[in-house]
Amino acid sequence: MDTVLYIFVLSVAVIFASISYFINSRLVTKTASQAVLRVFLLFFIFHCSYIAISKFFFSDNTFLSLGSPFMVFYGPFFHITLNALKTQVDGYKKRNTFIIIHFIPALVFSFLYIYILNIGESNIDISFLIHYYLVMYVSTGVIVSGYAVYGYIVINQLSLSYRFRVLIIQVIWVMLFMSIMLVGLVTYNAIPNNDYDIVYFGMLFLAFFIFRFYTKRVNSTSNNDEVFVGQINRDVIQHTDSDVSPLVDEGSKYEKSKVPDELLNQYRSKVEKVLVEDKMFLESDFSIERLEEETGVSKHHLSQLFTLKYNSNFKPYLNKLRISYAIEIIANTKEDINISELGEQCGFNSRTSFFRSFKKNTGVSPSDYIDQHKQQQK
Repeated sequence: MDTVLYIFVLSVAVIFASISYFINSRLVTKTASQAVLRVFLLFFIFHCSYIAISKFFFSDNTFLSLGSPFMVFYGPFFHITLNALKTQVDGYKKRNTFIIIHFIPALVFSFLYIYILNIGESNIDISFLIHYYLVMYVSTGVIVSGYAVYGYIVINQLSLSYRFRVLIIQVIWVMLFMSIMLVGLVTYNAIPNNDYDIVYFGMLFLAFFIFRFYTKRVNSTSNNDEVFVGQINRDVIQHTDSDVSPLVDEGSKYEKSKVPDELLNQYRSKVEKVLVEDKMFLESDFSIERLEEETGVSKHHLSQLFTLKYNSNFKPYLNKLRISYAIEIIANTKEDINISELGEQCGFNSRTSFFRSFKKNTGVSPSDYIDQHKQQQK
């Protein structure tokens, strides 16, 4: 890869990261996970800029770029972001006094890197330099891949909206790619050369995935990928036969083709697995056709189920789940809430539909409900 190409790759990565940083700092709700991402984006921009400058202006000093330990920091940043998400899931702020432990390997390699720069690469014994590259690259690969596996485990325990989950999975892919490349490069060649430049493509993809995540949020005028968790109020969204009376007018049309009650209960278990447990109602385009695919229950039988067991049609029930989720977020979020972002976060594709559904289900507008909640907390 020639000089022009890798300078171009790193420059584009800086542009993507810079735009993402601007959106993060100006246009999204301020949460702990977003704060960590904001710091990481600054670190990432510095990393790319440092490599590009050292490659362009100090091409004779290969150690300046190839020996830099920036990538060792990626794993800890990823870990802290996941912890921030888990904290949001728990609904309270939990201080982690041992964060510094995760940065110890990165700090150790940073100290060695500065030490070698001060002495001068030419004055360092070649065997020491070989061991430095070997230990740092292999350690970075193991550390980053370890955090990637940890991330995959964590996201399966969290209730994330679709785009946020996709972003994390994409980041995990990039982390694994860079880990394999780092270990492979130092194994193939004891002292890396320009073959290392392939890792910069991983950095470009990382910047692009984050950029695409943020720009999609801007395009939808909201933060529908913000994560929040908590158990949805099952008293609101999950009914029993004893507390729900069927819609008489709607139910009568199923008299001739009525599904046995025992079978309807089986269908209800499948539906609640998809909607309540897997929280697929957070997808703004979720439809009864999609529910049919997920559960294997025909649309006709699903219509009976919602009418006879939930005293509702599919769409109103779906919106009831979303409003319940919004209420959970309001109850467990200490930061100021952007109402438009809240609506998209809960699966609504427009501010108007969110306001209309919220008022229909609660009797008040989202802003009035938030104000009432704040008054109760005082």
